[in-house]
Amino acid sequence: MSEKRYHLTKMDLVVMAVIGLASVAVLLAALFYPRAKGTFVQVTVAGEVVDVLPLSEDAVLEIEGVGGKNTLTISDGAAKMTDADCQDALCVRSRAIGQTGEQIICLPHQVICEIIGDEPQSLDVILS
Repeated sequence: MSEKRYHLTKMDLVVMAVIGLASVAVLLAALFYPRAKGTFVQVTVAGEVVDVLPLSEDAVLEIEGVGGKNTLTISDGAAKMTDADCQDALCVRSRAIGQTGEQIICLPHQVICEIIGDEPQSLDVILS
């Protein structure tokens, strides 16, 4: 059996370096890109919005999820899942969220808590 050997050319090295630098630039931009401070936390259970709460007011919300309960605590402009009766309770180990787009998700109970900038407006749809 003959063994094939591949040799890198200077152009191969240049392409690899450009791809590497572009990857590092994208990573740094994602880490340091300033996100907007959120205004509300939107709570969704099984795809339906069940509550929208302002981050400016401290509150504790009991969420009746699919097959169990979660507790969401809002304080100091951030939301944190403080209790869940699911088996793994990964959502409870998540950090507090307060920036637009951040989420805490409880898969077993199908609960999503997402930070949004403005209160969502209901849409009236007329089907013809």
